[in-house]
Formats: sequence, C-alpha cells, structure tokens
Amino acid sequence: MDTEARLRLMTPDDSDAFTRIGTSIESISRESFMKRVQKGGFFGLFIGEKIVGYVNLNPYGDDQGHFQSIYISREHRGKGLSHAMMEHALAWYKERGVRKVHLYTEVDNKAAQSLYRKHNFTLDSRSWHFVVPFSTLEPKEKFTCQEVSESEIEVAGGFSERLPSGEIR
Repeated sequence: MDTEARLRLMTPDDSDAFTRIGTSIESISRESFMKRVQKGGFFGLFIGEKIVGYVNLNPYGDDQGHFQSIYISREHRGKGLSHAMMEHALAWYKERGVRKVHLYTEVDNKAAQSLYRKHNFTLDSRSWHFVVPFSTLEPKEKFTCQEVSESEIEVAGGFSERLPSGEIR
C-alpha cells in the first residue's frame, strides 16, 4: 500500500473523489470543478489513490497570483503536508514569473495564519466580511431580469439559499 503523499494536477477523473473529500470550506459543482481543471493550477494531494487535500492557484495579471483555496482533510493535518503544498505552490508561481502572491483567510483561523507566516506572507490589510440571510430582507420593489441558467453561474462557497430564477431582491 502506497502511503507517501504526492501532489499532482487534478484531472476530470478526480471529480468524484474531490466531492467525497468532505471539505468544510467549499462545495462546488462538477461543472465548476471542470473549469478549475481546464484552467490549470488545481492540484490534488493524494495518498495512494485517495485524495486528502488540494490547493487551487490562480495567476492573474502579468505577475501576480492568488491562493484561491488550500485544504487538508482533518485526519491528515499536523503531518507537514500543508507546508509541502505551500512550497510546491510558491515554486509553481515562481516558474510562471509571478512576483506577488496573495490570499484571504478568516481573522480567527490561527492555524492558517501560522502556515502563511512560515512561508513569508505578511498581513497587508484586514477586511470585513458581512453576511445577511435573504430571509431577513424585505424587498422595496421587485425587478425582473433575464433568466440565468445554473451553468452560467460559478458558485462560490456553500450557500444553501439561492435567488429565484428571474428575480432580483
């Protein structure tokens, strides 16, 4: 049995395994998964044939990059795998001429902040993240718009409530 962790680009065949990883930070559709695969920079961390983590990297502009997400399943945390993923990611960016990489993390996610500091990230700014349940809002007016299909929307996060088709609140 292969117990050594290896990081490799995700392929379309990894979609089901990605869904089963049980990540607490994001849930994406198969279509969104495929878009990430096609774009490149979407790496899975595997032990044997089982995916135990991933990192999604996004270069943009001429020389910048953004860590979209990084995740290690709970049972594999504390084994140095996140450091290996960070080193791989930073080398990947450097090979592409990226000179500045940034990311966002929750203010109370001390474990992630510690990881980032160990890889020379510094706090640049703080931002506010506001969330309001749609059920608490009362619209002043109702507007209609062109209907948008699910395939035209790239869903981010795990929001359970969606706006009704053709309606803006």
